[in-house]
Amino acid sequence: MGVSSGKSTQAALLNQRIANSHLIKFPERSTPIGQIINKYLTDSSYDLSDQSAHLLFSANRWELAKDIIAKLDNGEFVILDRYIYSESFG
Repeated sequence: MGVSSGKSTQAALLNQRIANSHLIKFPERSTPIGQIINKYLTDSSYDLSDQSAHLLFSANRWELAKDIIAKLDNGEFVILDRYIYSESFG
């Protein structure tokens, strides 16, 4: 069985191979802004402009900035798996 080449799979494999590393997946849905993003992604009736969604995704990363910087300052590795909206064109 082959190894998946998907972004999330590769980030998880990298995290397993690098000692003292942390994998952070975005959106981080446990934060206040992450909960809004989760609703946007899972509830088709939740109306949000593309511009607002873009700002929320950015703000979600800023919510964790202090934690990420603290890990880096502590000599730890941080691997970010960032959500990117994709649409199938056919």
